[in-house]
Amino acid sequence: MQIRSRLTLQFTLLVIAIVLLSFFLVYYFSMQLAGREFNTRLRDKAITAASLLIKVEQIDSTLLTLIDRAKRDNLYKENIVILDSADRMIYVNNEQFELKVDANLFKRVRTEREVRFRQGDFNVMGLLFSDNNRSYVVIAGAINRQGEQRLADLRTLLGTLFVVMTALVALAGWVYSGRALRPIQKVMNQVEEISPQDLSKRLQETNQPDEIGKLITIFNKMLARIENA
Repeated sequence: MQIRSRLTLQFTLLVIAIVLLSFFLVYYFSMQLAGREFNTRLRDKAITAASLLIKVEQIDSTLLTLIDRAKRDNLYKENIVILDSADRMIYVNNEQFELKVDANLFKRVRTEREVRFRQGDFNVMGLLFSDNNRSYVVIAGAINRQGEQRLADLRTLLGTLFVVMTALVALAGWVYSGRALRPIQKVMNQVEEISPQDLSKRLQETNQPDEIGKLITIFNKMLARIENA
């Protein structure tokens, strides 16, 4: 493999590694942020439902269900259940309740006061809500479809950017390596013009104190020694 091709490959791999790390961090923190935002909304909805049912005397479970169904900001497949101190269900917002809840979960919520976990596609949160020395368990779960769609769009965007940037970096590396090797190619052409019959020729020296300039000086000194010999 020629030096130009090797330099282009090394440059491209280095930049692509940096880009991949950057994209990974962007996606990771975006995923964390989407999860936190969703959990915050889910928690707020659980507390709101419990507050309306327990603290507002004019609202019962039937009215709260009607209010909940009339809202336009409901989460996808939102499921909320409220249990009293005897673990009896006093409110369920959805006739097709899809969460799997049991006594062990209620006990865990009463012990830890707040638990979060995944149940299939659902993000589930359990809260202990207290009012007038009574404690209620609130279980809320929903599917973060909006966040998942945003992450899917982000993956598409990052994938497209990765392909485009790989092509641009490879092209830039090829051009850059060609410019970097141009002085060496010039030296090679001058060396080919030197023949054993005429050792008086010298390479054209540059004013740049770099490796190429030092190589030209060393080569010219060697030619001078050969000519003297």
